[in-house]
Amino acid sequence: MTMSPLDWVRFDTAGYEGPHVQEEDRVAAWVTPEGDEVRIFFVGMKPNLPADAKSDADFVAFYEEMLKGSGSRLVVAGVISARGVRAVRSIVSVPQEPSGRTYVASLIIPFRDFSYVLKCQCPERGITGMKEALLVDRSLAAGEVTFLDDGSYTIKDWMPDDPRHDAEFPDHPVARVRRLMDRVVGSLVVVEGVKAMPGFPLPGDGVGVDGSGGEDSRAGSEAVGSAQGRDGEAAKAPEPFDSGRASDTTGRKGWVSRLFGRR
Repeated sequence: MTMSPLDWVRFDTAGYEGPHVQEEDRVAAWVTPEGDEVRIFFVGMKPNLPADAKSDADFVAFYEEMLKGSGSRLVVAGVISARGVRAVRSIVSVPQEPSGRTYVASLIIPFRDFSYVLKCQCPERGITGMKEALLVDRSLAAGEVTFLDDGSYTIKDWMPDDPRHDAEFPDHPVARVRRLMDRVVGSLVVVEGVKAMPGFPLPGDGVGVDGSGGEDSRAGSEAVGSAQGRDGEAAKAPEPFDSGRASDTTGRKGWVSRLFGRR
């Protein structure tokens, strides 16, 4: 049986609904019991990443420029090592209608002529802004709020999306998306035939702007040994393939949409 490029990258999806395969075997999607989404994309074009990046700061600048004027904001960006596979991780907060934020975590595994993008997407549900309101109240009580003449205010060290808040607010979408991405990173399997393909230049494994990354993540590693194909067979090394056979012809706009777009 001929295997799809989607069969050459594995991660733990136990307990998820799916996969739902779309776009001629270039996209597979799962839905978690909480209603969040996890997707994998095979993108048959050169990655739209800075090839001359020297550090995570270059990726932060790249994403911030890409998101400028969109209402979205960058939470984290940088190079990590996902069980020995170097990749670029990002988390972006996207405005949702009529209120609240959707958090999108992406892991790009880039090669010279193609890439894989693994994306987790978690919307804010119910009454939105509750976490932020509570954190503002605490800052007020601690005297960390400065009111300005124009009626606005600033808050010292205001980082509502910092991982230190996840344990207290586990249902917030940024906490959910971090857990999902940790599971992806910790159970990632890329078959050797794909890892041997010509690579994309990345700086040495670094520490992301939120202080994580650097060493291999082991979260969810107990599931690694059982990673299987979509119909249950064990992963096999791929035959040599032409990345253009599943080429994405939508260009930069389509590539960005895959990273941050909401369905």
